Amino acid sequence: MKDTTPYQFEPGKRCVLAEIYFPKKAVYQSAMYQALIRGLDEEDVQKRLVINAPVLFKTELSAYPHWFDPERYKRMTPRTEPLSNEDIRRRMNMYKSPYFGWSLYETDGVFLGKSRKMDDERSQIIRLVFKPLKMPLEKKAEKAGMTAVHRSLLYFAVDEYGKGGSYLLWSPHQKERFLDQYDWAGKEQAFAERYFAKVMRAVARYLDDCGLFVFGYLVRAFWKWVAELAAHSDRKSIWKGKLEDEIWVSSIFGVSINVVRPIKKKRKMV
Repeated sequence: MKDTTPYQFEPGKRCVLAEIYFPKKAVYQSAMYQALIRGLDEEDVQKRLVINAPVLFKTELSAYPHWFDPERYKRMTPRTEPLSNEDIRRRMNMYKSPYFGWSLYETDGVFLGKSRKMDDERSQIIRLVFKPLKMPLEKKAEKAGMTAVHRSLLYFAVDEYGKGGSYLLWSPHQKERFLDQYDWAGKEQAFAERYFAKVMRAVARYLDDCGLFVFGYLVRAFWKWVAELAAHSDRKSIWKGKLEDEIWVSSIFGVSINVVRPIKKKRKMV
């Protein structure tokens, strides 16, 4: 009887879960799937972000100007000088795709519309899967016996980012808040102090890229298609085109993902 391949449990990793609520209509499906599939192409998404950067910065994503600052991850104080088109395009060229795929489920919903009348429709919820952040520091922490400290840094960064605001996660104040939570001493304390800013900056950039993908690329592709259908809808059209009142996006920070994968057997040398 052949030996079965065992699976090994890996410690949890912090990430963010995002879901888009979109009406289930046949006329939307092709554009939706096209955007989801093209989103897996990092280079294509990056090009679109670069092209649309000035418009995104001034209108759709104006509430998050720090997403467009290419020097954000080097600063110790928030930026005060205005960003140029060259600045924001340079930041878009720094985009690294966190997107790994999606899952889809449907639900029946009832909503109170703007006219205060009840809307009864079937919705599809696109759950976006983002790759947990991988850092070279992770292996260094493992070799040094600092895996728990490294995970604590990652957990703190994701949880604090989810509270909102454009403040810097790697500021001295945030570092002090983090260290006050633990009774570390010696090597653990030294590791946390040495790598605190490095981890915070990496997590901030990773989560900024998640936001750029969701709102700067994917949701934008959805509403552009809705708006185009509405603009070209008339009595001769076979579809009923109208603007959707809202497109919802939910983001849950502090989600932990545990992976269980088969253990690779080492080949015996002959």
